[in-house]
Amino acid sequence: MKIVTCCSRSGSSFICQLLHEIGADFGDEKNLVNPDKWNKKGYFENRSVNTLNHELLFGPWSSSKLWVDTMWPRNPITRIRKLSTLALAPIISRKSFISRRSQKKQKSLESLAKELNGKVIKDPRFCYLMNAWEKTKEIESALFVLRHPWESCRSMSKQTGLPLALTYLGWKDSILSFFENDHEFPIKIVSYDSFFEEDKNLESMKILFDFLEIDFDKDKAKETLNRSIDPKMRNYSAREKALPKSINQLYQKILDGHYNKTI
Repeated sequence: MKIVTCCSRSGSSFICQLLHEIGADFGDEKNLVNPDKWNKKGYFENRSVNTLNHELLFGPWSSSKLWVDTMWPRNPITRIRKLSTLALAPIISRKSFISRRSQKKQKSLESLAKELNGKVIKDPRFCYLMNAWEKTKEIESALFVLRHPWESCRSMSKQTGLPLALTYLGWKDSILSFFENDHEFPIKIVSYDSFFEEDKNLESMKILFDFLEIDFDKDKAKETLNRSIDPKMRNYSAREKALPKSINQLYQKILDGHYNKTI
């Protein structure tokens, strides 16, 4: 199986829409998370994967029912319950805890991974869980979707109500959790922002074709972009936005290709 992941609110659903248009198989649509106001064209996320990943991350401390088909509703009680999970995350999602949970759920991991053989699987939670899934020996490659940190964190702040300073910390944590582990499979990085720049979008489409291991078709790439891109998705630019120093340094490090990995 091929993995798509990112920091939350980084445009991975849009990237998966493009992947689907050029031939990616995300499995039976009935098993995918329903669209909502945050992603009207769908999340392209498998419910079984999301449920297992949530259990690996949080164990019994947080019900997966709150997170799989329920994103950020207006119901204040639900929002408080979800925010309390995020507040406890640094404690209950320690690597040692995740490792113990993954050992207990190894059979479930292996069974689901085999079931999803040949499929493209997307979930931001993979940033923290690649080591657990890697033990199944079923991962072919991974695609990491990168978006300008201000845009990702602003969107997270808008969705959750958390201050921007905290969402920056979440961005940094998920980036480091994914990239500072050794992985035994190829990793490709694609920029969400580049799909809205005429001089870069075809090169980014090539990355998607390469990820799926299919020959690049320029005409199909152009048709897919024209059909999929809505100008409303890009109504502002973060290029001139000042970032915290540590966030900017990490972002530039990724853009400079420090973490690109092919095998």
